[in-house]
Amino acid sequence: MKDALQQSLLSLEVPEDMLEIIAEEVKQTMPDKDPQSLYVNYPSLYEPNPYLADAIKIEFSVRLLAEPSEIIQIHSLLNEYFPNPAYAETPFAVRTVVPRKTFIEKVLLLHEKFANPVLSKLQGDRMSRHLYDLVTMMQTAVMKEALNDKELFKSLLQHRAGYIRVINYEGMTVESLAFIPAPDLIELYRQDYEFMQANMIYRESPDFDNLLKELKWLNGKFRVANEHLSLEQLAEEGLQRLQGKWEHQPDDTLLQTVIVKVANPYLASGPSNKAVNYIVRFTKINGKLIFEDIVIQNEVQ
Repeated sequence: MKDALQQSLLSLEVPEDMLEIIAEEVKQTMPDKDPQSLYVNYPSLYEPNPYLADAIKIEFSVRLLAEPSEIIQIHSLLNEYFPNPAYAETPFAVRTVVPRKTFIEKVLLLHEKFANPVLSKLQGDRMSRHLYDLVTMMQTAVMKEALNDKELFKSLLQHRAGYIRVINYEGMTVESLAFIPAPDLIELYRQDYEFMQANMIYRESPDFDNLLKELKWLNGKFRVANEHLSLEQLAEEGLQRLQGKWEHQPDDTLLQTVIVKVANPYLASGPSNKAVNYIVRFTKINGKLIFEDIVIQNEVQ
């Protein structure tokens, strides 16, 4: 692949001495390492960035699931923001995976990392970008598409079950998803995120506390994705149930309430009318109740 890439760049009249292509070392004891990577080092016009290396990383993996995909047109960013014949290029077509797949895969990746505390601490560096990406995509139609695509979620679970050994994906459902950093990882991810903000994000971005707030809401939306009630409805009912019980509590107090729902509210719960417990938790922050998480328990009859 390294030689093929080199020849491709030469065919585009890229000077041979301009770029350096380095293949990541593959140890003889692990010749089937996956993924394997190439690094294309290039001369930058700017001072070195402590967060971004002057290199393009290209990964190759047999574990890649390329579907669902779509064809998109790649345009010159320079010409888009600074229209000028000098920057104009003919758009070219590229096959890429659909955004909702990337969204779900980031959720599953974080779930895997946080399921293994030791691994999370070792790989905290540069991991906060996934948190930021999810919150950014939440502001688009991608989140709704991802939450509604039950078959894609199931397909990705089955695919990862064959390769991921950190957790057991067999029988896993959206109700058990947990992709929020544990308390002992918060400062590690906060530092990484703030470093990324200063060196990589060039537009307005949420502070880390608001980032976590949005992620907790997203985690809750995934957990109730298969329910007939929305997270908005359950959170509102939870707030109503806690009315008058939290106002005098100190900040950082965790409060919870249990909302019981049955399929038919006019009948007693039983084998044909099973009850579901929604445990909704909030944290008091600056005199307000902020959604923390939701746990779903199906009552055994």
